[in-house]
Amino acid sequence: STEAINDKEAYVIATAKIDKGWHVYSLNIEDGGPIATSLTLSPSKSYTLVGKTTEAPEAEKAFDPNFNMNIAWHEDRAVFKQKIKLNTQEATINGVLEFMVCN
Repeated sequence: STEAINDKEAYVIATAKIDKGWHVYSLNIEDGGPIATSLTLSPSKSYTLVGKTTEAPEAEKAFDPNFNMNIAWHEDRAVFKQKIKLNTQEATINGVLEFMVCN
């Protein structure tokens, strides 16, 4: 989905509804761990990315002996937002949300 901030800026939003007993990894996972979630928007003359993708709510964190490191994840629901600056009146936005789940 999208959410207008003003007539020149908006958020592109990917909302994950996560089944009970499962979790989706955070955007912020160190090398050597599971695949971090990423939201990659295709380049376009219609918009410019502003900052980095954010996530809410704050991810849960704990030590995972499988990876021998601290891991962050979301349960139930996660919202990933990317702010964009609109360069044209209308824009078509394409992208990929990559994620890894575990139970």
